[in-house]
Amino acid sequence: MPLKYGVILGRMQPMHLGHQHIIDKIIADGLEPIVILGSAQEFGTNKNPYHPLERIHMVQLVYPGIKVFAIDDCDCWDEWYYKLISTITLCVTDNLDEVTIYLHDKLEDLQNFTFRGVDYTNEYYSKLYKVDGMYTTKLQLSDIQVRAKLIREDLEGNKHFLHPKVYDFITTKDYNAHS
Repeated sequence: MPLKYGVILGRMQPMHLGHQHIIDKIIADGLEPIVILGSAQEFGTNKNPYHPLERIHMVQLVYPGIKVFAIDDCDCWDEWYYKLISTITLCVTDNLDEVTIYLHDKLEDLQNFTFRGVDYTNEYYSKLYKVDGMYTTKLQLSDIQVRAKLIREDLEGNKHFLHPKVYDFITTKDYNAHS
């Protein structure tokens, strides 16, 4: 069965040009982009300032009509992966052979974790998809060297990494901004 959906996972605190690069690649590959936001339970902190509904709104300002879902993080990778797969199968398609996860591995994503009873040391969490046999599309990091943390620390100095509609939303919190 041919692929139909490209999934991007991220916190998107805030959504920036690096995220757009991945979504644009999914679209260029002829797939329907599906955005899954992590850390849905986290907001109002320095690391996660935006509520999930604000993050969904940011994505949809740039990509009207795109499907966006949010899932909570948890300490157990098996439980988190179950939430991810459940979201995909309940909200998008029950045929995982139609789905590929778009990803890029960043050095800061290396970690130690346990998944399905196996301990992994200094691995990227994208290892979960390989272990489970999910299709993945690995992207090179784009030339857009941006980190959401830097945007959060200096919004004005890094606003060029944001779509103008996202910047306007963040600075005005205008939920009625016109697309």
